[in-house]
Amino acid sequence: MALLALRGAELGQPVLRAGSDRERHHDRRALGDVPVSAQPSYRLTPGGGLTAKGVVARGLAAVVGVATLTAWALTQRAAIRLGFHAALGRPWIPALDGHEATLNIAAWALWGAALLLLAPKRTRLLAPIAAVLGAGAFAWSLGPLFTPFHLFVWAHRLGSTAAAHQFWRSAFLALGLTTAACAVVAAIVVIVAIKRLDPGSDLHGSARWATEREARNAGLFAEKGLILGQWPGRKERILRHDGPEHVFVFAPTRSGKGVSLVVPNLLTWPHSVLVHDMKGENWVLSAGWRSRELGSLCLKFDPTCSDGSGARYNPLLEIRMGDQEVRDAQNVADILVDPNGDRIRDHWDRTAHSLLVGLILHVLYAEKEKTLAGCAHFLARPDRPIDLSLEVLLATEHAPPGHPGWLDPVTGESLRTHPTVAAAARALMDKSPNERSGVLSTALSFLDLYRDPILAQNTAVSDFALEDLVSHESPVSLYLTVPPSDLSRTRPLVRLLLNQACRRLTERMDFSEGRGRGAGKHPLLLMLDEFPALGKLQFFQESLAYLAGYDIRAMLITQDLSQHQGVYGKQESITANCHVRIAFAANKPETAELLSQMAGDTTVSHKQVSYRGGSLMMGDRNTTHQEIRRRLLTPDEAMRLDPDHEVVFVAGQQPIYSAKARYFADREMRRRADLAAPHDSGRSAVASSGWEKLQPTKRPACERGADAAIPLVSPLDRDRLLAGEPDRER
Repeated sequence: MALLALRGAELGQPVLRAGSDRERHHDRRALGDVPVSAQPSYRLTPGGGLTAKGVVARGLAAVVGVATLTAWALTQRAAIRLGFHAALGRPWIPALDGHEATLNIAAWALWGAALLLLAPKRTRLLAPIAAVLGAGAFAWSLGPLFTPFHLFVWAHRLGSTAAAHQFWRSAFLALGLTTAACAVVAAIVVIVAIKRLDPGSDLHGSARWATEREARNAGLFAEKGLILGQWPGRKERILRHDGPEHVFVFAPTRSGKGVSLVVPNLLTWPHSVLVHDMKGENWVLSAGWRSRELGSLCLKFDPTCSDGSGARYNPLLEIRMGDQEVRDAQNVADILVDPNGDRIRDHWDRTAHSLLVGLILHVLYAEKEKTLAGCAHFLARPDRPIDLSLEVLLATEHAPPGHPGWLDPVTGESLRTHPTVAAAARALMDKSPNERSGVLSTALSFLDLYRDPILAQNTAVSDFALEDLVSHESPVSLYLTVPPSDLSRTRPLVRLLLNQACRRLTERMDFSEGRGRGAGKHPLLLMLDEFPALGKLQFFQESLAYLAGYDIRAMLITQDLSQHQGVYGKQESITANCHVRIAFAANKPETAELLSQMAGDTTVSHKQVSYRGGSLMMGDRNTTHQEIRRRLLTPDEAMRLDPDHEVVFVAGQQPIYSAKARYFADREMRRRADLAAPHDSGRSAVASSGWEKLQPTKRPACERGADAAIPLVSPLDRDRLLAGEPDRER
C-alpha cells in the first residue's frame, strides 16, 4: 500500500477531472455557470504541490508501512503454527466463531475490489487498502487477530528451546530481508521522484507551481479576507487574501465567476461593499444574510425601478455648499460631458462643460427642482427662449439671507449673484447665435437621460449618502442593480455615482494610529463585475494606486484582455495596480498568451536517444540529455484549464493552480444564500445638505415677466436698443 502511494507521488498528481454532476447541479441558480467542454482538460505538471521533503516523508512511510504489515503477517503465521495456544496471551480481536464462511467471502470480495480499483487512476491508491482489508478478513476467518508487536513478545517469552529459537530466527530474518528490500526500492523511487520534481537547473527559467507550504507562508490561508479559491483536494483549505491590495479577474461569461468569486465573498465579507449587480442575482443570493445576520444596511439602487422598491439617489445633493461647491459641480459636469469615457473633448464639449457647471449651481441655489432633470427642464422650457433663461442666470440673486455673498475680484464688492453662474451665462451670451445654439444642443444632449420620468423620480432625492459606505453606524451594502437592457442608457449615471464615491471617500485620511488609513469606520469592497461595461473610468484608473490606503479594495472582473484593453487601451495601468490576479480558462488567444507570460518559463530536461548501425543489432547507442525552455502554462493549456480550477497569480509568489470555491459546495454558504432577500431597499437617515432649504431671495423681473406671459424683449435685442442700433432682422 505504502509503496503504491509513493509511486503515485512519483508520477505526480492525478489528472484533474471536471466537477461532479452533484455539485454542478446542486443549485438551479448555478446551472449553466460551469461550462462543459469536450476538450481534454489541462493536466497539472508533476510536482504541483509536492516537495522533495514530502517525497522523502512518503518514502519513509512506505518502508514503515511494509515493515509493519510484514511483522503482522509473521505474527499471524506464528499464531497459526502454535495453534492459537492460550500461552500466546489475549488477542487484539477475538475469533468470530461460526462466521468463517462470511469472512472468507468478504476477503475475496475485497481482493476483487482491489483489482477493480487499480484500473482508474483516481482510485488506484485505494487498491492497496482494499487488499490489506481482504487479508485481514481472511486471517480473521482462521482465528483471532494479534497486533504486530506480539511477535517480539512471543520471541522473548517462548524462545527457550532450540527449535523455537530457530523458528523465531527465521521469522526475524524474513522481516529484515523484506524491510531491507523495501528500503532499497523506496530509496530508488525517492531519488527518481526528486529528480523529476527538480530538474536541477533554472538555466532557462525557474517558474513552477506553488506548493501548499508556499501558499501558507504567503498568508493565503488566512481566516478572513477575500476568497480566491481553495487548495486542490482540500476543501477546508480556502485561499484568502487579507491584504489591502486589489484583485483582478479574467473570467469569460458562464465560467462560474459569480458562484465561485462574487457570491462567496458577498456571503463572507463582514464590512461595507459596493456591488455592480447587473442582473440582480447577487442581491437575491446575498442581501438576505447581509441584512438579517450581518446587520448591514442593504441598499438597492436601480434607476429604472418603477415600483418604489429601490433606493433613490440624487447626485447633485452630494455637492457640498461652500468652498467645495464649484469643485464638486465641475466633477459632476466632467462625467456628464463624457458619458462613456471615450470622448476627446472638442470646443463644444468644453463650452458645454462650463455651462453645465454654472447651471448646476444655479439650480441648487435658486430652483425648486434641484436635480439633473431640473437642469434639463431649465434649459429646455417650452414657455421661455434660451436668451431669457440666460438672463435669469445673470439676474438671479443666489445669495440667501444672511449669506455674505461673493467677493468681486476686480471691484471688491459683494456680489449677490453667484460669479460662476454669471460667468457661464455671460460667456454663452457673448457668442454668436449659431455657436450659442451648438453649445446649448450639446449641453442638452448630455442631459437627455434625465428626461425619463422614472429615472427623474429615482434621482429626485437621496435615500443614502456616499459617506454612509464608510461612516454609517453599521456596514452598508450598496447594490447597483441596473438591468442589462438599460446598461448602455444609464451608464452615465452609474459612472457618476462611482466617480463621486471614489472622490468623496479619498479626501480625508486618519493618522491617529501612527499610519495613514481611511477616516471612516468600515473598510469598503468595490465588487465590480463586468467592469469594462462601465466605460472608461479615468479617475478610477488613476486613483486605484492609492485607494488601498483609504481601506478601499477592489475586485474587478472582466471577460478577457481584449475587452479590458478595448476600453482602457494597451497602456492601461489597472492590471499593474492589482496585487492578485485570477484567471479562468481563457476564450481568446490574446488572454491565453498573457496568462502564459505571467506564469513564466521553466527548465525541463529532455532526453534524446539516437542509434547508428543496423536496425537489428542497433549498432552504437547515443543518449543526449538537454535542458530546454518551456512555458509553465502554454497558451493552449490556458485555454484548456479544467472548468473546476483556476490560476491565481500573487505578486512575488509562484502561480497557484487552485480549485474554484463554489458557494453551493459549502453547507454554511448555502444556508446563507437561502435566506430571503428583502423586497424593498433599505433607507438611510440622510443629513440635510442645506440645498433643500434654499429659495431665491429675489426673482428677476425677466422671470416674473415670463410667468405673466407678456411679450418680452430678449437680452440681446435689449442691448441693441440701448446702444441705439437698428434691428437689422426687421
